[in-house]
Amino acid sequence: MLKTEISTYLFLFSILSAGCNENLPVRENVMDLVSMRIQSKYYVVPNSEATGAAGQLQFFVSMKNNMDETLEDIARLDGTMSITWIPPIGEKGNYTNTRTVPLTRSNLFYAKSYNPVTRKLILAPNDSVVLGFIWNLKTDDSTNLFLHMTEVTEPSCIVYRDGLPPSNRRFTSRQKFIVAASVKIFDRLVVLNALPVTVQYCIKERDRGEANKDLGLPSCNDLSKFDPCSLTGQ
Repeated sequence: MLKTEISTYLFLFSILSAGCNENLPVRENVMDLVSMRIQSKYYVVPNSEATGAAGQLQFFVSMKNNMDETLEDIARLDGTMSITWIPPIGEKGNYTNTRTVPLTRSNLFYAKSYNPVTRKLILAPNDSVVLGFIWNLKTDDSTNLFLHMTEVTEPSCIVYRDGLPPSNRRFTSRQKFIVAASVKIFDRLVVLNALPVTVQYCIKERDRGEANKDLGLPSCNDLSKFDPCSLTGQ
């Protein structure tokens, strides 16, 4: 499955609170204690081969404990992520091209040691906590960006469409997005701010599923195994 991985290593500049809990150790040198990593991938909608659902993008914000000591406290896990579409030259419209996403405990995708009842989070050395979000290309003003993107076709894949004869599966041309995030893990730790990173994807248009098998043609490429951009020569 296509994965675009961009790592932004961030520095923890201070630990807030004079009477800090011993589970959050104070050091003179607090640089490089926690790193943040932004990852993204093309999201294959469950059962998409049958439903023909449109493609979506999935984003992950992971924070890793680089210390040789354990961090342990009530999890705050509060922050934001912004996803901004960079339209091609000439594309103009009276709409916003940014989605601002609140990140909370409800976005928790992975944590090795987290108690949802007490909200206590334990980050052992080299452990990470990961927040996730699936984006449907709608922006802060509910604009569907897909409607403003150029489309290309996949020559070897024929699909069904509502009320239309079978035709080639369609994707957007390669699209560019800038992603940034900031997260506060614990109350006594400062907010981690990620530098903006750039990802690029081709995204499938909604259809009613594969027609190749019914037409006696080879099956369409599985989008969980192929980069959609490679299927359209992008």
